[in-house]
Amino acid sequence: MRIFIIFIAIISLMNCQNPATAYQKELERAHQEIDILKLELEKKNDHKSLIHTVYFRLKEDQKSTNLALFEKALNSLSSIDGVHNLEVGQPAETGDKRLISNYDFVLIMEFESIEDLKKYSVDSFHLSVREKVGPLLKKAPVVYDYWIK
Repeated sequence: MRIFIIFIAIISLMNCQNPATAYQKELERAHQEIDILKLELEKKNDHKSLIHTVYFRLKEDQKSTNLALFEKALNSLSSIDGVHNLEVGQPAETGDKRLISNYDFVLIMEFESIEDLKKYSVDSFHLSVREKVGPLLKKAPVVYDYWIK
């Protein structure tokens, strides 16, 4: 009987965790959680953005009178949800013979997904801007979309 009690006591002592051991296990668990969070962050940083680029050519008679109106209308598109980093520009005279000079404005904006671009394309404010600037255009805009990391 005495051996049985000693055996039970030894088993009980073995099952009692040393506070240092419990701390070590908790620390290991925390490190695992940190590793998981690091992987999630890496996935976010690997996220690609969709760049939407639109080239515009104005009618000759509109260039002198409506450039500021046109530029203001394009810049107003930045208020639409999902649009990021909107830029509006005109050709820069750099002396480069390869310069595309047959367009008067470029609009560049960033989206997080194709779904965001699709929402933008049917957004009522976007459609109203298109309707407003459409009569100023010589021809339909040219669009070039691409992914970046």
